[in-house]
Amino acid sequence: MNDVFGQLQRDQVWRDKGFSSLDLVELSPVKRKAMNLFLRHGHLSLIEMTDKLDMDRGAVQSMLNAFVDEGMVRVVQIKGEQRYRPHMARKRTRKVPTNVWAALEKLDE
Repeated sequence: MNDVFGQLQRDQVWRDKGFSSLDLVELSPVKRKAMNLFLRHGHLSLIEMTDKLDMDRGAVQSMLNAFVDEGMVRVVQIKGEQRYRPHMARKRTRKVPTNVWAALEKLDE
């Protein structure tokens, strides 16, 4: 029972997090390059990221861990290999104010 509840909590956390293309602006150049690689390739391993970024393996692992903690990247198992893939944020619905028509009519006056 606890496992099911824990999974539901983890799923809710992932629903609340995510990465949007607007987040690229706020990232450092190295992190931006890493996220662009994910967006281009879909999923990558630690070794692939290390090669493509031409960085120390420990530094890349630290960056990937931070991405996972922030909810921007998920760890997945593909054919028994640990890989990382971007976790895109859900598009948030916008609430339309109840007085929208009145406000628009005032603009026409």
